[in-house]
Amino acid sequence: MILRPSPAAARDLAPVPVWESIAATQRAPGEAELVPQASHAVLAGVLAQNFSPAAVPGLDDAVIQGIALHDIGWTLLDYEILLGRRPPITFLDETPERFVRAWTASIDAAADAAPVAGLLVSRHFSRLAEFRQAEQRDTPEGVETIRGFLASESRRQDALAAKQSRSVEQVEALVDVLQFCDVVSLFLCCGAQRAATLPELNGRRYEVRLQAGAYVFTPTLLAEPVEGSFPVHRVHPGQPAAERRDVPLLLR
Repeated sequence: MILRPSPAAARDLAPVPVWESIAATQRAPGEAELVPQASHAVLAGVLAQNFSPAAVPGLDDAVIQGIALHDIGWTLLDYEILLGRRPPITFLDETPERFVRAWTASIDAAADAAPVAGLLVSRHFSRLAEFRQAEQRDTPEGVETIRGFLASESRRQDALAAKQSRSVEQVEALVDVLQFCDVVSLFLCCGAQRAATLPELNGRRYEVRLQAGAYVFTPTLLAEPVEGSFPVHRVHPGQPAAERRDVPLLLR
């Protein structure tokens, strides 16, 4: 689940690294609205679908579908929270047992859509797993869960790679695109107010800033302005289901 705390006015206009901005919202005190991971993934797919071809070339329907499905495996875990079966928790604090289950279900769904979609999502989560390993902050059981995930996905990646035509280098470049869409969508969903610097993509460094109600990318990233929305939920103790509203979104 992605936490979306009540917005606070940005006190500093200077941009910060995007992950710093995201993490600050996930650690903010007090109550927060909730954005399901699957909704965030759909928004990532919308971003990919609307990139300027000059900025991000070579995205076909299968690649965009993989991006849009990359977190769909979180659905059951997130609905446990929305139905009040466990308390709200940020995706940053989920245990390896839970997030590996969600990762695997996401890869399964993407692979069912198209081999390249499954390959991209599998490589995305393998990168995250390798980063988690390097942090060395899990229990022995968690370490073993992540090790098993990496071994299993390595075999799956070999099988999926043989079913599609892109080279290793082309696949890794598309995983970069997926991860770029992922972090931008997280930034939008968590309600961060401060401008952020984004990861390099195709040799260019981007910034995103909230201006007059619109998120503006510098340099130009989108083919044209995009209007949309995404759902947020609020859990009320003692009630069987969460309250929902839609957040309008304008991207330029």
